[in-house]
Amino acid sequence: MNYKQRGRAIIFNHYKFQTLNSRDGTDLDEKNLKKRLSALNFDIKVHRDLKYMEIYQTLQTAAEDKHEDVGCLMIIVLTHGESNGLHAYDHMYSVDTLWTPFVGNKCPSLVGKPKIFLIQVTIFYFVGYYSWRSPLNGSWFIECLCKELEKHASERDFLTILTFVNRRMAIDYESNVPDVAYMHKKKQIGSIMTTLTRLLYFYEHNLILEEGTE
Repeated sequence: MNYKQRGRAIIFNHYKFQTLNSRDGTDLDEKNLKKRLSALNFDIKVHRDLKYMEIYQTLQTAAEDKHEDVGCLMIIVLTHGESNGLHAYDHMYSVDTLWTPFVGNKCPSLVGKPKIFLIQVTIFYFVGYYSWRSPLNGSWFIECLCKELEKHASERDFLTILTFVNRRMAIDYESNVPDVAYMHKKKQIGSIMTTLTRLLYFYEHNLILEEGTE
C-alpha cells in the first residue's frame, strides 16, 4: 500500500513524576526511537512528562485527525506502571485509555489499518515481573527493538521482529544488581498481544499488509 506517510507515531516519554522516582535513561529510549522511526518514514510527535488530562486530550485530538494518507498508527509509552495502570506525571490511568479513542466508530480513517501500542514500563506487574532500564543505555526492550528494526525492518514482518526482540533480550541481557539478591542475574521477556489479521512489513518505500494463503 502506498501512503504519503508510512505511519504516525506518538511517544509519551515520562522522566519526572509528582511522587515517583525519575526514569534515568528514558532520554536514550526517545532518541533511539526517533532515529529508527524517522528512518522508516514515520511522522513523530514526542510528549514529555504529561499529566493525565494532557495525555487524554492528546489522544482525543489524534483520533480526530485525518489519517487517510497514513499507513498505520503507533503509540509508545515510556513510564512507570503497576498492575492496575500506567503513571502519568500526576496520577495513574488505565491502559485502555490509549486505544479506546481509535476504535472504528471513533476514528474511521484508521479502520483496517494497523494500530500498534508499545508500552515500556519500569515496574510492570501485569505478569508479575520487573522491566529493566539502564541509565546509560535505556530500557532493554526499546534498545532491542531499535536494533532489530535497524537490522531487519526491510525484510521481516513486524511480529517476527518482535519475536526476535524477545530472543535478543533473553540471550544478551541479564541484570547486574549483586547487592539485591532477588534482582540479581534476572532476565526479561516481552509480552506480545495482537489482533493483526495480516502480516505487517515496513519495506523501504511502502507499508505492506500481506494476507496469508489457505
